[in-house]
Amino acid sequence: MIKNLKNAFFSTALTAILAVPIFGLTLKRQGIGTVIEPHYSVVAWGCLLVFLFQLLVQPLLQKS
Repeated sequence: MIKNLKNAFFSTALTAILAVPIFGLTLKRQGIGTVIEPHYSVVAWGCLLVFLFQLLVQPLLQKS
């Protein structure tokens, strides 16, 4: 169980590092300038999904 928890945390951290620049930040044009708008809720839901999959489903797949 501890190994699964370590893997789940590592996978979640890696997902967050990769997903924040791609899915978490959006470029918006406002007049002449360009503004970066953060949308971290999408990244948070994705990280939660990865964490739960790694913690609960992955051990079941390794047994079979």
